[in-house]
Amino acid sequence: DAGEVSMKDGWTGISGLSLPVTAGEYYWLAYVPQNRVGIVYQSTGMPADSHLAYQYTYGPLPGTPGSGSVNDTPFVMRATVDVSTGASALPSVTTGVFGLSSGDSVDKSAWFNMQRFGNTAGTGTLNKLEVLISDSAPSGNIRLGVYADNNGVPGELLLDAGEVSMKDGWTGISGLSLPVTAGEYYWLAYLPEKRVGVVYQSTGMPDGSHNCYAYRYGPLPDTPQVKSVNNTPFVMRATVNVY
Repeated sequence: DAGEVSMKDGWTGISGLSLPVTAGEYYWLAYVPQNRVGIVYQSTGMPADSHLAYQYTYGPLPGTPGSGSVNDTPFVMRATVDVSTGASALPSVTTGVFGLSSGDSVDKSAWFNMQRFGNTAGTGTLNKLEVLISDSAPSGNIRLGVYADNNGVPGELLLDAGEVSMKDGWTGISGLSLPVTAGEYYWLAYLPEKRVGVVYQSTGMPDGSHNCYAYRYGPLPDTPQVKSVNNTPFVMRATVNVY
């Protein structure tokens, strides 16, 4: 289950995955959309039973798919594979997380928030960003991103990860690809479309670990302003493929 991504016109995909595959074996590529959407398919000349479809409630993919309409009209999907020529051709990969995984308070606002965290996960590729929402009925989208650290304040935009629908609990975007370095500081950022309750840590955090201000919802600014700087960061975390 590769996670979810916002739909767009054209090729829509998720990268940064890691699934072993074997040459010559058959695999079923799958998708389930949150809303009705037009997808390209091939109507003729395909193998029999190359397509399975049935109604399914949007959410995590089932452990075992159900039965449905099996035919020869597959929709257009593709997979990219890193092909190894030997056991040592590809580096070994582990997963690490840095940021803040819990807090003691909740604040409800629509401000633009940035949190300064050291990368304790390791050198590799940041592939997922998450923010912890605590709201019984969140609505609208939330935009996530990463900024460089500029001597203790947010610097240039490194990644605008796009937007995702807000939900109660961990809300994130995966399939990202941002090189990060162990021990460096990064500012994890979020901007909600509407007021929403987000968990934060009110005590015991480094001074200057949080920066926030009012900002109209949309693409993240290339260089954020430095306004309300304090020691109460909101709960965000980043997942890194460490090489």
